[in-house]
Amino acid sequence: MQPIIMPMLGDTMEQGTIVRWIVSEGDHITKGDLLFEVETDKAINEVGSSFTGTLGKIIYGDGCSVDVLSVIGFILEPGEDAPDIWPHPTLLKPDADVTIDEGKRAIAGTKGTLAINELADEQISDRSGGVGTGEEGLIHTEVMHADLESKTKPDAPASAKIVASPRAKTLAQKEGISLNAIKGTGPGGRIQEGDVLKFLKSETVVAPSRLQQITAERMTTSFRTVPHFYLRIEIDATELVEWRNKLLPIILHSTGVRLTITDMLVLLLSKAIRRHPRLNATWMEDGIRLMQDINIGVAAAVDDGLIVPVIRQVDQKSLEQIACARRSLVEKAVQGKLAWSDLDGGTFTLTNLGMFGIDDFDAIINPPQSAILAVGKIAERVVSEGGVPVGKPTVRMSLAVDHRVLDGVVATRFLMDLKDMVENPEEHIADAIFQR
Repeated sequence: MQPIIMPMLGDTMEQGTIVRWIVSEGDHITKGDLLFEVETDKAINEVGSSFTGTLGKIIYGDGCSVDVLSVIGFILEPGEDAPDIWPHPTLLKPDADVTIDEGKRAIAGTKGTLAINELADEQISDRSGGVGTGEEGLIHTEVMHADLESKTKPDAPASAKIVASPRAKTLAQKEGISLNAIKGTGPGGRIQEGDVLKFLKSETVVAPSRLQQITAERMTTSFRTVPHFYLRIEIDATELVEWRNKLLPIILHSTGVRLTITDMLVLLLSKAIRRHPRLNATWMEDGIRLMQDINIGVAAAVDDGLIVPVIRQVDQKSLEQIACARRSLVEKAVQGKLAWSDLDGGTFTLTNLGMFGIDDFDAIINPPQSAILAVGKIAERVVSEGGVPVGKPTVRMSLAVDHRVLDGVVATRFLMDLKDMVENPEEHIADAIFQR
């Protein structure tokens, strides 16, 4: 009998929420088969089995939030009968770090009794539609020669496995409601669609999703502990708009992707950041760490919150590569298929609400980064040109900066360089339009 564990999909992950079990008790499981989907603070990942056998027991059902390395189910080995009494759920505590090995799928399971080992080199082949971090879209949890201790947790309550109809699950997921908050009226406490509808009509406070909880915690910590200051500027966007209109049909023809103002700003930001490396730094207790790669996160709205997928090594990409990467990440975000590597490692963030009609706004720094640029809509506004009021398309930007990392003078110089690039884009994008 082999326990199934909640994998640790990142250094900061403490809990995972089981979105759904893909298999049911009694199903035959082959090594590599997908077992369940788990939502972390970053993304939803598919988890595969490292054993062959029969799924004998599910301890925590759909919608349950579980500590990492907790036992959430058991797999019976071939020929093994289910015991009359199941072991208690157990929390596994490895001495070694659990890390992500890109290119491999998340593996949940243990070897032997309560020891995790010999998993580091296992690789599960890609499956169509799989979610992951490597070139083949896979994620793997690597556990290296860990000696494990175990401690007994209280028996999982009978209600730990939430039973709900498919229509109830679909509606709850659409509305961003945790099934833990709903009392089922069906046989055996089964949650019906009507129970979800009744909950929606009630005055009960809707429980935030795991993503909303983590976002709230991080932004609160950032605003309390990071000394923010803001620089605001209005920039003539005439040339930027004209160049976007010129390049849109060209890049659409070559890639099938519609070029956006965000794509152009990402490219220009990478050039400005390369000139001012303090904007690509992190505050640490022993000093300021200057990051070598420029990885720009682009904030995107999803059904249950805000998520920031990352375009990596932007300064080494062409404009059409940036556009393709941005569209791919946004599509994965909307579908809930972003993997850990799509969200990890950002060094600077761009958040653009212009498409929603917002003129200007201030943003909160996304830790551990030191700056974030908030961009409003491009609109015809009256400006002074040679003392004469004229109408021109302008864009308003707000740069939030960590005062521990850089001061107002350095931030201002960065913003002035970015302004020049936005107003004279031809000089800075002409040699970086197509794949290098």
